[in-house]
Amino acid sequence: MNRLGEPLSNDTEGIIFSELVHLKILDLSSNYLKHISEFAFKNNETLQVLNFSNNAFNTFLPILTFNRKLLILDLSNNLLTALSESTCNQLFEIKTINQKFIVNISGNNGFLCNCDTLHFLNFLLDRPEIFEGVVSFRCQLENGFYVSYAGLAQVIEELELHCIVQPIFAGVLLAFFLLLGCLFAFGLYHFKRWQWKYLYYMGRSRLHIGSTYLTYRPIAQAFITYDQENHRLRRTMRNLILPRLHQMGLTTVLGEIDFAGGPLASSIAGAVASTNKTLVFLTPEIFQARM
Repeated sequence: MNRLGEPLSNDTEGIIFSELVHLKILDLSSNYLKHISEFAFKNNETLQVLNFSNNAFNTFLPILTFNRKLLILDLSNNLLTALSESTCNQLFEIKTINQKFIVNISGNNGFLCNCDTLHFLNFLLDRPEIFEGVVSFRCQLENGFYVSYAGLAQVIEELELHCIVQPIFAGVLLAFFLLLGCLFAFGLYHFKRWQWKYLYYMGRSRLHIGSTYLTYRPIAQAFITYDQENHRLRRTMRNLILPRLHQMGLTTVLGEIDFAGGPLASSIAGAVASTNKTLVFLTPEIFQARM
């Protein structure tokens, strides 16, 4: 079993080849290498040929800015899906310094055509002089079909549109669901707010939080509530309804008379819990006021 891959993956200081200061040709082909440290060749400035053909790379990470004299980088017959943006920039930089520099990517049948590889595809289309075997290049679309180098320009145009629309659509969809959630929460609050407030103040009273005049012992038979700003109803209540209820022997709790200081909602919650019945008097005016 070839165990060269592990030390090359872990060589973050470029120690393995550091003593070979005059190394010009390094052949690591057919070693089933999957990964090499980014700094594996940082001490080999004289390198001219790097042969990684017939390995198992699906990406290529080594930093090549230390190897400006490089003439040949052979990545043929690997499992490459793309080259990173950083690697593409380094290849362009070396090509600018040395016009003879060439990269062999032939025999890689795993190249992908998608949003993640778009930068590499554009680089390949714009800088074909850097690559050997570019004519035989092909990449696989998300639907499983393959595209040759001749059809790459059209595919890139379609991908650029798709890759712009896709995040916009995702953002709009997310915003829609957030808005829907907010509307649902607002609607739920609108229809349940009084019930929640009642439960809140009931809980506060049971835990003896705050101060309420009423307790939860049944101190009266009926709690009566009405719109105190309606003077006609108020007179009717005080002069007609309450006297009749009292004549019948019923005990009552009336907010404007029996409530002590403190939060009104808390007092109402205590009154509801401390009486046997709750009588609510409504008039048409209260609905008209809300229209």
